[in-house]
Amino acid sequence: MERTPSPDTFSLPVSDQDFYFRLPFDLLDPLLYCWEYKISSAETAKSVDLKEDQVKRVFRDFESKFNSTDHIRRPPTALERDWSSFKK
Repeated sequence: MERTPSPDTFSLPVSDQDFYFRLPFDLLDPLLYCWEYKISSAETAKSVDLKEDQVKRVFRDFESKFNSTDHIRRPPTALERDWSSFKK
């Protein structure tokens, strides 16, 4: 196959930036920072030169991705087992 590698199986070339967050990285970093540290959408909008409703939409997207990947950030569950019944 002669095509640019992509982060999924989509047949057209796509970058990680386009695929997951859909934001340029120079805008993504300050938005993630503001979302993580609970900076208001109004204050964030001023600092990144966006409209407040755009920032709210981005924050909702971050929240959705964060909630849907919770299981990935959890430590593995340990299985309790009674080893006394196993022969040595």
